Amino acid sequence: MLAPVIVFAASMLGLSVHWINRKFGEVTYEQILFHMNISLDAETRLMKSFLENTLMISAILLFVLYIVFGLKQYRWAAWERLAERVRRHALKLSLAYLAAVFGFVAYRIDFAEIIEDYRASDVVSDFYEENWVDPRRAEVVFAPRKRNLVLIFGESFEATWMNRQNKAFFGDDFMPELRKLAEENVNFSEDDDIGGMTALDGTQWTQAGLVSQTCGIPLHLPIVNHNKFLPKHGYLPKAWCLSDILRQAGYNQIFMTGMEKSYAGVDKFFETHGQTKVLGWKYFKKKYGLHDEADPVRRRILRDKRFLEDARGQLLELAEKEQPFALILMTMDTHGGNEYRDEADCSAVYDQEYKNTYKCSDAKVAAFVRWIQQQDFYEDTTIVVVGDHLVMNDGIYEGGEHIRRRILNIFINADKPLLRSKHRRFSSFDIYPTIVEAIGGHIRGRRLGLGVSLFAAVPTLIERGYTPEVLEDEMSKRSRIYDMLLFGK
Repeated sequence: MLAPVIVFAASMLGLSVHWINRKFGEVTYEQILFHMNISLDAETRLMKSFLENTLMISAILLFVLYIVFGLKQYRWAAWERLAERVRRHALKLSLAYLAAVFGFVAYRIDFAEIIEDYRASDVVSDFYEENWVDPRRAEVVFAPRKRNLVLIFGESFEATWMNRQNKAFFGDDFMPELRKLAEENVNFSEDDDIGGMTALDGTQWTQAGLVSQTCGIPLHLPIVNHNKFLPKHGYLPKAWCLSDILRQAGYNQIFMTGMEKSYAGVDKFFETHGQTKVLGWKYFKKKYGLHDEADPVRRRILRDKRFLEDARGQLLELAEKEQPFALILMTMDTHGGNEYRDEADCSAVYDQEYKNTYKCSDAKVAAFVRWIQQQDFYEDTTIVVVGDHLVMNDGIYEGGEHIRRRILNIFINADKPLLRSKHRRFSSFDIYPTIVEAIGGHIRGRRLGLGVSLFAAVPTLIERGYTPEVLEDEMSKRSRIYDMLLFGK
């Protein structure tokens, strides 16, 4: 009786890992720890897909094995003898199957990294003491007439496919409008073409991307004591982030997401930092009389077309007030596992659907930016478009594993002299002080958190010789400062 249980459990394990990788690409253990502390929004269609591809297949496999080997009598004597032999060695065979599944899981999950980080949790590093600048104590000065900020987090927007070095691999340019915006404005890059941020551990998923680019630190939950991270008591309570600086400077702030505002603890983050007004699914549902099941792919989501239309209205209202404003948006149509292309607006041009989806999103985001540029308030407004992280669907890069991947950044109408935007090596942490200076703030020392303003001649951590591998190694070690930022004590 034990053998069927082992086969079923092993099948569930292997199929679950396969499903997660197929849906979301490489998922880090930090994401898993994070969502053990902050529950994911239960998504019915996603759960249905998971159950169909794991539980149902495991049950069918078990049923087929029973029919093939579990019956007492068969039509053919030879097959009956084989079935009897299989039943006799069922436990050994099931354990061999379990071992094979473990091998597959080990291939798909970087256990070496987990073990290394676990060991590093006992090692104390002075990395933060040497490299972190406390934004709360940094001197940040704004001009009397403050500039507005529109910050757009484009879900999984990469600069990779805009760089001409990769044109042979990707073929046509399927995000031409954002490429034009990047060429017309400021794009910080590692070479002389369109480029962007180096992705590091602790920055490579939605909430970690938001934290790293607005707080200048990673969202790195330690394997040991991760349960001390309790956002209900304050989300990174001792960190001082972009929204904190803007609130102190008198900004009227709104964050908008088409999903539930509680998803991944976004509401808790902005309640802790800047007292920012958060508009999510419930707000849009009530405003437009929507239904939870309205979307064909995902429940409780407002797609980017209507979302950006609403953002236009929010901007017009904000512009009428005397306060400077900051509007932070997070698009969703290109979110891994829930990709959506509005067929009414965007026809299928490419055989690869992900290209069609990104081309559609490219047009919508660029049109929104162009609209802002035509408004009266644009003269005093800086627009920043960034990707939150790299694309998680690694299948896009099959055969192109050698390609150097970077996260997109575009700074439009920035109020800061530009020294050099090309041949810069930087990470998500550097976006935080760069945004502050892009809207006219002056930072003494030009550094906040682990980041450096890219408008300055000051070298970033990577430019100072900290390779991505060294940075990831140092940040995985214990730090009194980071524990204080993360846990509040």
